Formats: sequence, C-alpha cells, structure tokens
Amino acid sequence: MKFCIYQINLDRDTDRVAFEDLENLQRYHGGRVIRSDLYDKNYEGDFPCSSLEDLFHIFNVEHPADYPGRSMSVSDVVEIVDSPKLVGVIETEFRVERFTDFLEYISTQEALRDQNTEFVAHDYMGLNVPAIEPGFYFCDSIGFKQVIFHPENAGPKEKVAAPQNTKALLKSRLEENYSEFKAKWLQMSPEELIRNCEEVEAVTRMYRDAPDALSEEATEYLLRFKNPLMVLGDEWVSCNGIDSFIIDDDLGHIMWELMDRREAEDYYELEPEYTATKEDGMQEISF
Repeated sequence: MKFCIYQINLDRDTDRVAFEDLENLQRYHGGRVIRSDLYDKNYEGDFPCSSLEDLFHIFNVEHPADYPGRSMSVSDVVEIVDSPKLVGVIETEFRVERFTDFLEYISTQEALRDQNTEFVAHDYMGLNVPAIEPGFYFCDSIGFKQVIFHPENAGPKEKVAAPQNTKALLKSRLEENYSEFKAKWLQMSPEELIRNCEEVEAVTRMYRDAPDALSEEATEYLLRFKNPLMVLGDEWVSCNGIDSFIIDDDLGHIMWELMDRREAEDYYELEPEYTATKEDGMQEISF
C-alpha cells in the first residue's frame, strides 16, 4: 500500500485545532474542506498493509526508523495513493474483515468453521477492487473518514536549520532547569523536602531519562518552554505518580497528553518567539 501521512504543524496551529475530531474541526473552520495549509507532509511509504487500521497500528506501536512525526492520532490525514486488490470480505456478528491475501482469506474461513462461528464471505477475486479507494482519510475519534484535502497547500516537514541540534538544546535547557531546582531544594528544611519529595523524584527522573527517550517532535515541542523540566515533572506526577518505572512508552503517553490538551502554554512561561506567536494567534481570533 502506497501512502502519505499529513500532520498539523503545531507552530502554525494558532487556533489549536490539532487533535480535534472531524466534526469540531469542520465546525471551527466553517466548512467540509480540511485546511491543508495547517499540515506538513511528514511521511511517504509503501507497506504490505490492507487497511487504514493497519497503518494506525504501525504508526503508534511500531514506528519505522525513518519516521520523523508523532504517533498517528486524531486530526492526522492519510493519503492512499495505491492499495492492493481485495480478494474477499468476511462478516461475523462482531466484525467485518477485509483480505488482500487469498490464503489468509481461505484459512480464516476454515478457522471460523472449526469454531462454529457464523459468518458471511464475499468473494472479490478477479474484480480488480482496491482494498481502499485512493483518496484522503481523516483520522477521527472513531475510525477514518474520507475528506477533501489539497496536498499542494501542505508544507513539507520543517526541519531545524543546521547546526542547531534539538536534542542537544533540550539537554542543555534541562541541565539549567535542574540546577535551578537543586538550588531551591538546598534551601529547604528536611520537613519541606519531605513535603516536596514527589517533585524531587519526578524532576530527577525526567532530567535523567527524558533527553534520550523523547521523539524529535516532542523535543521540538518542549523547547517552546523556558522550564521544560517543570512541565515534564508536573505532567509525570499528574499521569503516573512516582511509583512507575520510566520507559519510552510512558514518556510518549505524557507527551501525547500534553500535545493533545495544548493547555501547558497557558500555565508555563514560554520562550519569547513562542510568546509572540501565541499573542498573534489570539489577536487573529479576537472580535
């Protein structure tokens, strides 16, 4: 299956429509056409898939090594350029499954018979029907919906200009933040340290593990804050407490929550360039 993935560029998203479902996004923009100028084309691929759900699984659980974007989520748009031909569809009481592999199609029917499961099989062999019609599909809160999308208006994935290195920048920022936290803790009495033990644990964990575990997209997002370590520490406590062992998936969940809600910009101090962008966006939608 040949496909492209488009994701909203968070820096151009002054109206904060990223991660909104299709109904809310269309209501906000006053029409059925998706505003493709908000999107970047983040990936092109050709994978042995037969459904959009397969792609959703891959780009949430098994990211390709060359994939630069965030995990696929609500508001992303998938372009199907070409898809394999359908050989059959099997319907049971609980699901409808589409097949592009004939042997898998036959073996699934045999397995259902062995399980005494009622099903209806629809053969498409030789009919030259694509598993998915070429077009653009919006990742909605439930499933995918075909939409009108103009890829010529979308931007390419924006890269940070050399020699700037976002990982190194974030690591340096976190080191500065951690030094400030330590200076504050050293001024506390033992009783105050005990009361703040959750903050100490969360901040220390984030300082130790975040630089190597975060994706490029998450790193770029955190660099908009003057104190990304405080943002991470507070969100970690909010999501998990201090008893969880940090792994990449946990940090991925934290970043998904932050970038999904888009509330952190309202509560934490931003770098000047992001403060200006936010104020401009607020002026654009004021009455």
